[in-house]
Amino acid sequence: MKISLTTREKGVLIAGLIILGSLLGNQFVAKPMRERLSTLNRVVGSKEKILGQLRQMSAELSTLRSEVTRLRRRIEAQPDKGRMLSLLERIQEKVGLSGHVVHMRPTAAALGKIYEETTIEVKLDAVTLEQLLGFLGHLDALELAIGVKSLEVRKVDSSSGSSLLGATVRISTISPSA
Repeated sequence: MKISLTTREKGVLIAGLIILGSLLGNQFVAKPMRERLSTLNRVVGSKEKILGQLRQMSAELSTLRSEVTRLRRRIEAQPDKGRMLSLLERIQEKVGLSGHVVHMRPTAAALGKIYEETTIEVKLDAVTLEQLLGFLGHLDALELAIGVKSLEVRKVDSSSGSSLLGATVRISTISPSA
């Protein structure tokens, strides 16, 4: 059985096949490609943001590593407990606190297996604010891993009416364990 189509019917059939092919091509080729490109663009944007964060964190890590290296060098250069006490005595003499020291009490505590924290409690009595600030300034100027852990300042009652202070300074330092 032979079907014979007129020219007009052939044109309509060809146009229908073209439209059907276009719809199928759009549905099974173009639309999935657009969706995939949209997903990839979204993922690339997300990954670029993560990459920027990683670069920032890498820079921070590099800075932290250099700070840790610098701190380790400072810790290795730390004087032992006895030399630290004599260093504090020299600072006290320099700022005129020699006669005002009530006591200096060192205590040590282990920080893991390789480091030790030494806390030295320095109790001062009848000192001026300038003397106390001079002492703290000299401590701050040291190129050692040393810091003021706590500072308690109180006003001392004096009969002369001058404003003298009493202070307890807890100085902490980290050194390699012996």
